[in-house]
Amino acid sequence: MRVHITNLYGISYSCASRVAMNNTVEIAKQMNFHELGFFKYPVQSDSEAELNSRLDGIIAGLWHDDIVVFQFPSWNGFTFDEAFCEKVKAYLNTKLIIYAHDIVPLMFDKNEDNIRRVVQILNRADILILPSEKMYNLLKTYGLNIENVLYQEVWDYPISEHMEPSPLNRKMFFPGQLERFPYILNWEGKTPVEVFDNTDQASNNPNLIVNNVLPSAELVFKFSSGGFGLLWAEDTQKEYYQYNNPFKLGTYLAAGIPVIVQAGTHAADFVSKHKVGFVVNSLQEADDIVQNITEDEYRALSRNVEKVSFLVRNGYYTRSVLNDAVKLCMEDNPSTSASSEINTIPENLDDLIQVAFGLYDKTGKYSSYVGTVMESILENTTSKICFHIFHDSTLSDDNKQKLLQVATNHGSYVIFHLIDSSVFDADNKWIKTFTVGTMFRLLMPRHLPNIDKIIYLDGDLLFNRDINVLWNVDVSSRCLAAVSDYGIANGRYNIPIVTNGIISKDRYFNAGVLLLNLKNIRKKGDLLELSLEYLNNNPDSPLPDQDALNYYFNDSTLLLDNDWNVFVSYEKEKTFQVRKDVVYHFAGINHINFHNPSEYEKLYYKMRSRTPWGFDMLEQDVFMGYSVLSSKINNLQELLPKISSGCKKIFYGPQNYGMTNILKMMPPNKKDYFITDNLDDAGTTIDDIPVKYIDEIKKEKPGKYVILVVPDGNALENLEKMGLTSGQDYFAIPNLLVGTQGGYASFS
Repeated sequence: MRVHITNLYGISYSCASRVAMNNTVEIAKQMNFHELGFFKYPVQSDSEAELNSRLDGIIAGLWHDDIVVFQFPSWNGFTFDEAFCEKVKAYLNTKLIIYAHDIVPLMFDKNEDNIRRVVQILNRADILILPSEKMYNLLKTYGLNIENVLYQEVWDYPISEHMEPSPLNRKMFFPGQLERFPYILNWEGKTPVEVFDNTDQASNNPNLIVNNVLPSAELVFKFSSGGFGLLWAEDTQKEYYQYNNPFKLGTYLAAGIPVIVQAGTHAADFVSKHKVGFVVNSLQEADDIVQNITEDEYRALSRNVEKVSFLVRNGYYTRSVLNDAVKLCMEDNPSTSASSEINTIPENLDDLIQVAFGLYDKTGKYSSYVGTVMESILENTTSKICFHIFHDSTLSDDNKQKLLQVATNHGSYVIFHLIDSSVFDADNKWIKTFTVGTMFRLLMPRHLPNIDKIIYLDGDLLFNRDINVLWNVDVSSRCLAAVSDYGIANGRYNIPIVTNGIISKDRYFNAGVLLLNLKNIRKKGDLLELSLEYLNNNPDSPLPDQDALNYYFNDSTLLLDNDWNVFVSYEKEKTFQVRKDVVYHFAGINHINFHNPSEYEKLYYKMRSRTPWGFDMLEQDVFMGYSVLSSKINNLQELLPKISSGCKKIFYGPQNYGMTNILKMMPPNKKDYFITDNLDDAGTTIDDIPVKYIDEIKKEKPGKYVILVVPDGNALENLEKMGLTSGQDYFAIPNLLVGTQGGYASFS
């Protein structure tokens, strides 16, 4: 199944209709739509057979189950448009989306018969995209009966250059044919108005400057010099502007200038909602505003414009409405799989580097991490990437659109795979608590039957090297390639699969960066079923899917150069200088380290600032980080008086990095002890300190002890069941330590 979109040729490059359609196709191609080109020609000279032959050539690439987006009108007349729709609908299960830019009879002659004929064409659509709900309500009075209707809020103007905020210039711009807008020749205001029209008509008014029409890109840069964009109409055009989106609005916003629009128009609603200009009742009022606005008022207005300008220049509104329209078609068509976003599938899939992520986004922040990894990959390679994102219902539409934007801004692609996370209901506490998102990668061989090689990546990475080098590593005789886990290889921590001798510590690999030969993996069986079998047999496996991958594939794994997966926490022990040709892994530190910020954090946040999440996410992290620090200070202020007064210290939890550091900070006395909820461990000692069963707490006098707990497993739940209070009777150790000591780096 493919998605096609029509385009318009054969008329002036400066014509707004052609520019709007060409821009829409430019955005759609980035989403992997296929173009169907129309030329404007004298269709009335065609016989029925000639018209059929012409249309057959246009839709030669169309097939059953495809989706066609018809940018309407074609400007070739009713007969052509009707015949085109009939041709498309003749294919089995083909869906037709009509993307209405203009309703021509409403623009000009108001001929009721012509309006009804247009409505009959629109009624052929499965999905209809209109400029406004007002337009929809009007067309319903002429017989429109389509229920699936979407709206194009504003026209986009894709442009890659960054536009700086425009300065305050007390002038207005007005691109348009003077024969359609003759009233502008009567301009009497103090503000200069620059008109762009290929006309011999001269103006004696020094405040009315008539320029030749410029190519659309040059026009945008002309506007960006500063001033205001004017949207104004009289007579029949004024009535039409109540229902339609003028293309000028998107052009002005792309240039980064505020707009002045006529009250009662559809554009006025958008301008008021986003506070990107002024709504006026007369041209005199417009003149007064431009003459009297202050520098501060203009700067405040420009800040609002800048936010919308970013969206318009990146095709946000067009992508959104096309994505929603295709999604509706897929829902209505049972023969179309809804497991992926079909509108993003590239035709030349085999020619691209395949990269996959697992995305579980309960807090809404993880998408920005994945987006940052994608951005770092794309900025360090000239290769085109197809990103496969395996996600569940926690991925929001807004974050999905931003992920698409990251890829398409670099000419690459995204395919979303919606999965049911209930398949991971294995009896393993670590899956349920921490890592269900990483489990999504186990579905790759099943969901990608036509792909034999793929790179899987965690969402807490940052590429500072070309991924194409990794893609070209030869794994034809292997199941995968990965990097040895530094922490285990160097004895930093141990896990059962290593301590029990199943995998040697030198060959145990970290699964954050994997080059997978899916063809060879499939020969060993279904990856998901194999892994779930392992986890059900090993319910306490602390690194569930990573342990399973090591268990089944370690002997067929190629160990890569360590620089493909460098843990930042370990790297900081050797150097604070960022190295080239390295993939950094921010595992366990949530990227930002407020205790000891370094060049790694700076590099990461510079990269994320260039994604659609930009400053907003950084601002959240900064405030969150200081909240975490405040929380640690509050906890320490509550704890220290208890320790100083001689309260008994009771330690609860595994001997991990955090526990080791808290023992150094608050060394145990003879009366202190460890507790455990495992009866077999009771009665033993740790460094000559007794270990007692958890029920021992019930014998202690309230207020005379404090518990320092590692919040693993059911530890906090066990203390709460005993009626104990956090911050009074017990303290979570990560809430007392900074990140480098084993403390929480954030609340996420």
